This record gives sequence, C-alpha cells and structure tokens, in this order.
Amino acid sequence: MPQTETQPVSGWDEFAAAMKAPDTECPGEFGDIEEAIAYLRSVLGDDYLDEVCQIRKHPFRGLMFLSWPGLRSDFLDWIAHVRRVQECPNSGKIFGDLRVASKCVHAYGVLRFAGKMRRKGFGISFEPELGPDFHLRPDARIHVASTDEIFFLEFSGQWLAGRQLSGFEAMAACSQPVNRYFETLKHVFRLRTIPAPEHMEDIVQRIEAAVERVRLTGRLAEVIDEGTLEMAICRVSNTEELEAWCRMRGLRPNGLEGPRDDTNHLERLKDKIRAKQRQLPSGYPNVVAIENHNIFAYCPLGHLISELQEELYRHPNLAVLLLEGSNGSGREESPMEFRLGDHRYERRFRKGQVGHTLLCLNKYAATMPSADLISELSGAVFDCAPEGQHC
Repeated sequence: MPQTETQPVSGWDEFAAAMKAPDTECPGEFGDIEEAIAYLRSVLGDDYLDEVCQIRKHPFRGLMFLSWPGLRSDFLDWIAHVRRVQECPNSGKIFGDLRVASKCVHAYGVLRFAGKMRRKGFGISFEPELGPDFHLRPDARIHVASTDEIFFLEFSGQWLAGRQLSGFEAMAACSQPVNRYFETLKHVFRLRTIPAPEHMEDIVQRIEAAVERVRLTGRLAEVIDEGTLEMAICRVSNTEELEAWCRMRGLRPNGLEGPRDDTNHLERLKDKIRAKQRQLPSGYPNVVAIENHNIFAYCPLGHLISELQEELYRHPNLAVLLLEGSNGSGREESPMEFRLGDHRYERRFRKGQVGHTLLCLNKYAATMPSADLISELSGAVFDCAPEGQHC
C-alpha cells in the first residue's frame, strides 16, 4: 500500500482531513468526505481508531497516512459498501471482526465484496448456518432475486509468503540507518540471504557505524559481510565514487537487491483455492473470491488464466473464481480488457491506483449459474466504482 512515512492521525477528525485531498472521489451515497467518515465513526465507535493503532496489519493503518488519491477513493467506496450491507442478517458479526487482529483483514474484504453485490440488488446473509449435514459456515449466502438463484461466497486474502516478508524486513533494516539522512546520504546493496536475528543486529550496527564515517569524512564507506551483504554508503553528491564501486561489485548505482525469491506464487494461489472451496456446500453455483495484490505482477496473464482454469475444473462445487488485486503507480496506466474462453480480465486505472479483476467460470461445475446470474455478477465486479464526486 503506497504511503508517506509520517505519524498516523490520532482521531476521526484528523482521519477525515487526511482523506480529504485533491482528486479524492467521494461516492455519490454521501454528500462529502466528512459525511462518509462521520457515518463510519457512527458504526465503529469513537475509540475505534485507537484500537486500529494496536493492530499492525489492520487495513486502516496505511490509510492513516497520506496515500495515493485512488487508494483513498477506494476506501471511501468501501464505506459505501459497508452502508449497503449494514442491515443484512448477521452483519454485526462481520463488524465485530473488524476489531479482532486475526480477523480484521478478512472482514474488510468480505464487506467489500458483499457491498459490491448488494449494490446490484443481491440479497446477502453473512455466515449462514447450513444445517446438520454441513457444519462449516461460508462467509455469505447470496440470493439473486431476478433469477431466484442462491449461491454461497467464500472470501480470502492472500498476502506475501512469510519468506518474502522476512526478506523485505531484512532489506528495510539495512536501509533504515541511511534513510534517517535521506537528504544527504544514499546507498546501494546486495543482500544475498536473510540473516539470523543476532547476525542482523550485528550488521545493522556496522551499517550505523559506516553512516557516521560517511557523515564525518564525506568519503564512501562499505559494509561487506562475505556471503551475506555487500553495501556502499556515500553522500548524495559522491556519484563518481559510488559508480566505480558498483562497477567493481556488479551492482546498479541505484539498486537495492534482496534475497532470491523462490516462492511459487501460482501453487500458493491454487492451494488457497483448494482450501476455500471446502467451505462451500454442494448443489449451488458457488463463488470463491480471493484478493491477491502480487499475482498479476508475477504471472503472465494468459498463463495465469490457463493454470487457474485447470484448478477450477477440479472442484464441481465451485462455479466461479473471482481474483482481485491492486497496486499503486506513479504513472498513467492504460485500462485493458482481456477474454479467454469463458474467462474475463480487466485492468483499471484510478488516480494513481491500478486495479485488476479476473473472473473465471467453471464449465464443469455440478450446478451451473444461469446466464443472467453471470451477467449480474459480472456487473457487480466489473462495473466502475460507485459514481463519485471530487471532494
């Protein structure tokens, strides 16, 4: 989630002020951003932001910094989604999960998907009981009034693998001593592996000492730990010495290289599909929705669709797979639509935020959705966000 390093806001009024920035779009359901935030405050309570600050991975945390206009606009759309499902059966359970560290990310995603479907008139009931023959509870029961069809929705968010997160954290630890002086110092490094905690502590101390040498002498300083780290730190103006050091070491003058990522992103996604479809009963044209912000960058689109198609075909109780993700971008991106057989992909660009949506159909599902249901479901997930206004 793109953000600026600063202190989080401390209350709802400051939160509303942080959301109210140029080019942020407010959904038409609200008169302005202040009204949208006031509604959310009424639902979650005055003390909710204090609770958020205690949950490191809460979806609101990144939004408590200044972020891309598109990201802020997406969040305001989420508030509109919340408003649509507030009166749905058992919604209080989902709102309660927004306060639980281990459940808040999941609850946020369920509310977003359910709100999109509610916008198109679908009936929603959260975490329904299915009787003695099926003891698990899907995230939602969906009723399509126009076709009188029922299906069940299971949502899951899939983030970076633990090894990937550890790699990013190790790289951040190497950069932090230099970044304190970002206006005067710069650095490059190649981190070949993830150091053990004791080793990482020793490396950081050496980096801190190198930073002080550069500040004192003005000359480039290097930190070499054979087999683990090659790093150079210099003043911003010391370009020639840095470039010479990079040529000698085979690094790019502006490069920060981390440990090799050997994660099999497709297999992780397939494992997620296998796990989530078990939550769904037979006899319905069910949907699994997955939020994954990385898969579209790691896998060529045609290959991704082909692989997911074959996994989808293995599960007769699963009729539709919805895959969504987003990423920030500092440049204008072109929208795109791509179809492969029964499957449809769209890329959207909204004020610095790129959104990806992929809908895959299982032509071998035991219970097939009607064409009208597919049309209405597509309208819910592919239509633009609720018509907004600049606030």
